[in-house]
Amino acid sequence: TIPWPELAVPRMAAPPVVDGAIGEDEWAAASSITGVATWAAEGAPGQPAAMVPEVQQVRWFLGYDDANLYLAMYSPHPKGSALTANVKKNDEGYTILWDDHTEIQLSPRGRTIPDGFYKIMVNPRGFLADQWWFSGTPGAEDLWQSGATVRSSVGETAWQVEMAIPFKTMDAGKPDGARWVVNLVRTDFCGGVYFAGWVGSSWMGWKEFPEIVFSREAPSFHLKKLGDIPAGKLDAEIVLSTRRERETVEASVRATDADGREIYRETKTVALS
Repeated sequence: TIPWPELAVPRMAAPPVVDGAIGEDEWAAASSITGVATWAAEGAPGQPAAMVPEVQQVRWFLGYDDANLYLAMYSPHPKGSALTANVKKNDEGYTILWDDHTEIQLSPRGRTIPDGFYKIMVNPRGFLADQWWFSGTPGAEDLWQSGATVRSSVGETAWQVEMAIPFKTMDAGKPDGARWVVNLVRTDFCGGVYFAGWVGSSWMGWKEFPEIVFSREAPSFHLKKLGDIPAGKLDAEIVLSTRRERETVEASVRATDADGREIYRETKTVALS
C-alpha cells in the first residue's frame, strides 16, 4: 500500500520559458502528473472525493535547477467557459479565494504543520497571493514574498500557468535530494464543488498530501492522461525519458477500483535512450 503519491522531480539542464504557454519540448526534461480528484470544500461537507472528468483533467508539470522550482498547470475547460478573475493586483489576500485560482502548498519541512508551509494562489489574470502558514505572528501570513515569476494565459479550451519560484525565499537550502510535502490544486472558488487536487483532500489534509523528491539522476516521468475514469474508460499514457545516454528501468502500472480491488496490473522492463 502506498500511503501517498510520490514523484521524483528531475533537475532541468535548461529552464523553461515562463511565458504562460506550456511547450511540451521545453517541459520534456521535467515530470508531470494528471488524474486529479475533486473534494467538496468546507461549504459542502460529507461529499467523497471523486475523479475529475477528462474534459477538466488538470496536468501539472514540475522541474527544478539550482535557483528555482518550476511549476506549470494546464487546465482544460469546455469551449466557451467563462473563468472568474476579479483580482487585478498581487497580494490582495483572501479576495483571490473567490476567483478561479490555483492553491499550491509547499512544505520543505515535512508534515509537521507548526513548522510552517508556503502557499501560492494564482488567478487567470496571473496575479498572485503568496503566504507563509504559519509565520509565528498571527495575521502576518501575507507578509511573505515568494519572489515568483508568474505568467498566465486563457484560451478557448484551456487555462495555462507557468511559474519559477526561487528556493532562496523558502529558506529550504540546496534542493538536490530534498524531500518536500506538496499539494497542487485548481479550484473554481473556495466554497465550490471543483476543488481538484493531486489528492482529493481539504487544504489541510497533510496526512494524505504527496511527496516530491528533487533528483539530478531521475528519469523524466510524464503521466499525460488517464482517460475518462468517471465514465469507466481507462486510457493511460505514460512517457519516460532519461538524461543519460542509455538507461534501463522497470515500469509497473497498477489500477484499483474504489473498493481497492485490483483491476489492472502490468510490469515492463523499458530501455530508455
